[in-house]
Amino acid sequence: MASAPGPPLDFAHRYGPWAVVLGASHGIGAAFADELARRGLGVVMVARPDDGLAEAAAAVRAAHGTAVEPVEVDLTADDAIAAVAAVTADLDVGFLACVAGGTESVGRFLDHPVARAEALVALNCLAPVRACHHFAPRFVARGRGGICTVSSLAGMFGSDGTVVYSAAKAFDLVLAQGLWAELAPRGVDVLGLVLGNVRTPTLLASGARFDPDAFPGLEPDAVAREALDHLGAEPVRVVGEETRAIHDLLRGLPTRAGIEALSAGMRAQYGWEPPGP
Repeated sequence: MASAPGPPLDFAHRYGPWAVVLGASHGIGAAFADELARRGLGVVMVARPDDGLAEAAAAVRAAHGTAVEPVEVDLTADDAIAAVAAVTADLDVGFLACVAGGTESVGRFLDHPVARAEALVALNCLAPVRACHHFAPRFVARGRGGICTVSSLAGMFGSDGTVVYSAAKAFDLVLAQGLWAELAPRGVDVLGLVLGNVRTPTLLASGARFDPDAFPGLEPDAVAREALDHLGAEPVRVVGEETRAIHDLLRGLPTRAGIEALSAGMRAQYGWEPPGP
């Protein structure tokens, strides 16, 4: 019986020998690191301190026997990407995944200090911009490479309870689209991912409730596989059949109806009452 097909033989050449994954200690980021290592790349796994990064890196190394470099850094800090740049200065990096950016708690804009919103912007917007600006010139000089950013259905409209997060995820998607327009003609593949519910520790810790019948959510490893399988084929990939169905439905709504639909969905998922006057 024939063996199962492996990853494309040219994947490691086009996107390796090293990849950098921001937000790699668990969930989608750890799944990206694992899948990239399975495809033959060394991986620089970046995550905040005290978040299980050492264990995640050891698991990837043990599973695939590949080189793994863990880097603990707070990606909301102004000098975070400079620290990553220093570690990778002597590595031939060909791929960047900007996966960090989930929110561990959901809540209304005016119920939290502005510092919470600023941290979300730093993690979801500033860190990817700085990382892309640092690594993309290296990819262009090589004439090959890849970048992934992670957006969400939440970024299609503004929403009650995710005001800044939704805005940041819209930013991440448009960032990928613009980078694709600039970099694809220069040999660099850019892919903006649009995700729905993904069963990550971060989302589960936020208090989200999953409906196993209506929308059970994807597993992180399925997200990583689908993303890397479509890298270079298109500028945007909505991941998962259920997510694509919801995306297409929302895309057809007028703006007000879309805002109301996402807000109602957020309230249902987190068990909130509609806001009072």
